[in-house]
Amino acid sequence: PLIEPALLLALRDGTAHGYDLADQIADHLGLERIDHGNLYRGLRRLEDEGIVISQWNDGDPGRSKRTDALTGGGEELLDVWAQTLQFTKERLSALLDSYERKP
Repeated sequence: PLIEPALLLALRDGTAHGYDLADQIADHLGLERIDHGNLYRGLRRLEDEGIVISQWNDGDPGRSKRTDALTGGGEELLDVWAQTLQFTKERLSALLDSYERKP
């Protein structure tokens, strides 16, 4: 469920390709790894929605790599995610504070 905001955060600093994105997302979420199939499906969905743009990079040695980058809409969506997650964090903290005050 947090793959999308972690993906947007990973792309905030510039273009990247799938394997690098997977590593960055795993780091952001404190996971060992993420499912590449879900990542690529999510990237293509975000591309269809105009949140991400992609292009093939033939300039590096070896196979061509598809690289992805945020659009302006992607940056706006990341801002919305950050606000939503901050609100959720505050509500969860309040709930846990109440739990810890139990008699």
